[in-house]
Amino acid sequence: MYQHILVRLTGLNDVNLAVDKGDFQAANRLCDEFADYLRLLHDDLGWGETTQGAIELRAPAEVVRRALIQVRGRAEAEDRLEADESAELEASRRRNGLVRETCSQVLAELDG
Repeated sequence: MYQHILVRLTGLNDVNLAVDKGDFQAANRLCDEFADYLRLLHDDLGWGETTQGAIELRAPAEVVRRALIQVRGRAEAEDRLEADESAELEASRRRNGLVRETCSQVLAELDG
């Protein structure tokens, strides 16, 4: 959870980009998301700490709920993206196999 949130916080500059584009709705949505993540880190997960076992959640339940819904949604999106990438890689492997097989057959005929 901690690492996922830290990676997501690299997108903090997206707030500035949204404001620069005049997309204040997106800026507000991002601010809400990042505020929840920062609150969860500050109140519960800590900074740079590796927790063994359970932690006591002190952030308000709504903050935790919103943050966990965002984290879960991003993890699900990453799973879908990785599944798509895996399917593309497998299709590429099959095509490469057919190319190798075809080349081998033609070369064998040329040599024979």
